[in-house]
Amino acid sequence: TEPTATLTYSPDRAYKQGDSVTVTATFNDDMDSNEDVKIAISGVSTVTATNMTRTSSTTYTYTYTAPAGDGTDTFVLSNGQDVAGNALNTTPNSNTVEVDNTKPAFSLLNISNNAYVNHTNIGYTLSEAVASGTVKWTRTSGTADASSPHTANLAGNELNSGARSVGTLTNSPTLVDGTVYTVAFNATDEAENVADEVSITGVTYDTTVPTAKLTYSPDRAYKENDSVTVTATFGEDMDSSTDVKIAISGVSTVAATNMTRSSATVYTYTYTAPASDGTDTFVLSVGTDLAGNVLNTSPSNN
Repeated sequence: TEPTATLTYSPDRAYKQGDSVTVTATFNDDMDSNEDVKIAISGVSTVTATNMTRTSSTTYTYTYTAPAGDGTDTFVLSNGQDVAGNALNTTPNSNTVEVDNTKPAFSLLNISNNAYVNHTNIGYTLSEAVASGTVKWTRTSGTADASSPHTANLAGNELNSGARSVGTLTNSPTLVDGTVYTVAFNATDEAENVADEVSITGVTYDTTVPTAKLTYSPDRAYKENDSVTVTATFGEDMDSSTDVKIAISGVSTVAATNMTRSSATVYTYTYTAPASDGTDTFVLSVGTDLAGNVLNTSPSNN
């Protein structure tokens, strides 16, 4: 029976240029010490048949140095024979390794510089599967955050190649309302290539509902057909892509109507006083702040 070896590798992973790897061939039969066992490599590397080092009657070793480039290196054996003179099987078990000299890369992040968010959901695309990775939130300004930085270790399918839909990370952090963070993305692949860090700066975490105060010009009681400018002043910037609406109930009945945006925090509406006596009450709807928090529908002084 021809002797057959199984190859093992230390360390056992993908390799990048310059990595030194001990390749061990373990045979299923005693080998003849008078016949050298040789190993050759093809693929990314080209290494002609080279003597392995005999460490026991069934075990031989070779030091492999990973090359530049990406792809697969394949090992074959030659020359050796067992003590009965049977030539070895030239194709050992587990005879390929991955060579990877390309850094992993993050792209298509779901957050951008100077963004406002009310969640810690993260989405991204990875150029390849990675062995480890982190998303780290570090406070740079705003409300104090005694727990900063917050490091979320990527886990499970968060380490996979390709697009990750926006969602909660396995190790999602607890952030502080009103704090501004830099969000840094890092990863290392199986070959220990380290990704270039991607940092998103000026990310404001905001979970506070925006509330407005109403003022009136003129500011008094009104009679039928009086024209009044109603001004809603918010405590924070509002999203210009979402209309702020105002509705009236009481003496008047006015369905939700768009207000006029005059600045990031100020909206106006022209109110015409109705006939009859009583109280008109104003409520707001629809608008959101820059982080997507929906407004408080009951403004002060309404």
